[in-house]
Amino acid sequence: MTTASQSLLSHQPGQQNTSATPFGNFVQQFTGSPQASQGASQRCQLMEDRLHQPLGPSTPASELSNLHTNAGKSGTFTICCECRRSDATKAVDKRLGMSCVPYSEATTLLEVKENMLKEVNPHWSANHPSDLRSDEAELCVLQNIALPSDTALLTLWQFYDRFNQPALQQMYIQVPKIANKSVLSVAFKLFIDVEKYNKRIGDDGVLSKPTGRKWKGNSQTFVDTQVSKQLRNHTSRVLSSSFARDTGVPQVIPVTTSDKIIFHHVICTIEEELGNYNLMEQATDEHGLIARQVMQLPSSERGKTKDIYLLIIDGKEYVAKKLVNIGQGCGEVISTSEACQYLVLDLIRLKRLDYFSLRFRDYAMQKGADIAVYLVEPHHMSTAVQKFSGTLGVSNRPDKLSAMIMAFSHFVIQETACEYMFSDLQGSMDHRRNTPQGDGNTTGAILTLFDPMTHTPLGGSGLGDHGIKGFQDFAESHQCSHICCELHLCTMDEIKATIEQLEHQVDESDPELGV
Repeated sequence: MTTASQSLLSHQPGQQNTSATPFGNFVQQFTGSPQASQGASQRCQLMEDRLHQPLGPSTPASELSNLHTNAGKSGTFTICCECRRSDATKAVDKRLGMSCVPYSEATTLLEVKENMLKEVNPHWSANHPSDLRSDEAELCVLQNIALPSDTALLTLWQFYDRFNQPALQQMYIQVPKIANKSVLSVAFKLFIDVEKYNKRIGDDGVLSKPTGRKWKGNSQTFVDTQVSKQLRNHTSRVLSSSFARDTGVPQVIPVTTSDKIIFHHVICTIEEELGNYNLMEQATDEHGLIARQVMQLPSSERGKTKDIYLLIIDGKEYVAKKLVNIGQGCGEVISTSEACQYLVLDLIRLKRLDYFSLRFRDYAMQKGADIAVYLVEPHHMSTAVQKFSGTLGVSNRPDKLSAMIMAFSHFVIQETACEYMFSDLQGSMDHRRNTPQGDGNTTGAILTLFDPMTHTPLGGSGLGDHGIKGFQDFAESHQCSHICCELHLCTMDEIKATIEQLEHQVDESDPELGV
């Protein structure tokens, strides 16, 4: 017995041993038949092999192999994200979208959160006046456990390495069910601090939840009426579309009749500092085709002062606008000189709209304000018109786009000290013109503003100019949004005081003051 034990302890794995194993020697001393001895020896050999097998870690070998493969080089993590609001902590807000996106292992958790906000904000701002900021959301794991404050700058690999421990793994490393099991995956929740967001924008909570259908408590679910439930239980949803059916096989396919035209190109520029305009007419003739028939638009999208015609120049489509009403109603006779005067004033308005929009963007960037940047052009592609203000009257809708446009109007009044303001602002959103940027993102949809009206102290900037009355109307009806506050724009009392001063200074002998 003592000899067998000493032989076992001195035996090293890998040594050649042509004789019986130490356990075999021991067994042969106490077994009778050779068959029994052979069976016992085999069992002892298996036990000896297991005793000499090195102990393995608790992590599966396949996962260790995956970690070893990714070590020291750029691997991939799949990050799945859901959104949860502080005013409804027990439910995931599916309206804000869910994502499962691959990231490089060198990506920091802060970068992951910023990317999540980029995905969520278009859904959020559809019902709220401002995008979420980084400090109004934080990453949590699936049990609503906030990540430690020192993890923001950790890379995904460092995060995984730190929390993939027996005591922490179940709490922090949650693998979502929809994730690909062949790659490393982690699930997070983007926790939105609604109270902090509302405090920033000055919202009392009325706009923090969607409207239009009944809201039940904090469950983030809509409650339908009993009638809609009955309809849903007994009928299928009927599809709807704005596509207009053909009325039948036409006998003659309609073709637009056009005429050749020769025209001169007038260029308008705006001086950088004073905002004065300069006009230059090109002497060379240009050629194009213009339709004889007026473009057919819905009544809600037709203007009161101009008819629109299709114009083609060098194969590109434009719209040509013909003045038909300058205050006396449609059908009045308008001379060529009158039409030219008013259309040139419209051109100046458009160029100044572009000029002030660029100044507004630069001013907002200096103030660090949360605005969307849009391109302003005289030509728009879509006929779906979104109206933000009338010739008199402003919009106080809570959505981000309306708030930004009205802040733009407020900014122009401040910049010109009540010498110039835009009204009747309207535009079309073109979702087909997403422009790629250097950082891999796109500009998003482009809003084109067109046909603006303006007000000036003397009322001489063109059709629809109501003079001082236009400024007074803005001062009485405009409600500053959080964007106006972030830009530190002037107060309505300051505008009213300036208007009162202008009323005494306006001199009709100076016809250029209001243009």
